[in-house]
Amino acid sequence: MSGIRFKKHEMRGMIMCRGIIFDLDGTLYDFFTPSKIALEETWKRAYNDSLVDTYNNEWLFEKQNGEYLWKLIFWDKLYTIKDQKGYQDISKNFLTHVIKEAWPLFSANNCQVLADTWWYSFFDNIKLEPWVIPLLERLLEREISTGLLSNSPRGIGEIKLQVLGLDKYFNSSNIIWAHDVKAPKPSKTPFYILAKNLGIHVNKTLVIGDNYNTDILGAKNADMYYHLYEQGKEDQMIKKIEKHIDKRFT
Repeated sequence: MSGIRFKKHEMRGMIMCRGIIFDLDGTLYDFFTPSKIALEETWKRAYNDSLVDTYNNEWLFEKQNGEYLWKLIFWDKLYTIKDQKGYQDISKNFLTHVIKEAWPLFSANNCQVLADTWWYSFFDNIKLEPWVIPLLERLLEREISTGLLSNSPRGIGEIKLQVLGLDKYFNSSNIIWAHDVKAPKPSKTPFYILAKNLGIHVNKTLVIGDNYNTDILGAKNADMYYHLYEQGKEDQMIKKIEKHIDKRFT
């Protein structure tokens, strides 16, 4: 069951939370929509630059469940390779490999060009969820510690923060890139490290993330409270958070 969970003594008015740890991808911004746009732009470039031999590769334009095979194969290869190789994020080299596996008709050089197209289109289209900045400002006002815990590698993660304008709120003092500590979520280790860095006890910490298998299980492993973020239910989430941060701390 999703939602913030509290122990009985805390529901009677004791401290609810002194700190909130956020996930990044899929929580503070929508990963899937800009990824779809980037894929469309990548294929459009391949087609417009005549990199696609439509006569000898007609099968790529067949449809399955209403979607072109070129699109379905890309997503299948992307997630299959991520799982097999243990990748936590998408880099240019990773994209080049995925494109070569999904669309073997392209040369290695063309795959690199298309990977660049996907990359720049993705970063041109990522946007913060509209509730993020107002909530972060509210937490600052209430002197609630905030942290960011992500399975993204540091390099790519820092680019995301800059593009999204989140580097104002998150820096080396309140971020854990799980790759740096060699313990990706749902390991409890990065949760413990971040709580220590923030100066808050684990049982006074709330974790907000969109992935049950990483964010929520990780919070459970670390004995922290949690809220499973669902797009479209932001108002419910914010009301719960504000209700509990407005409690008088004792």
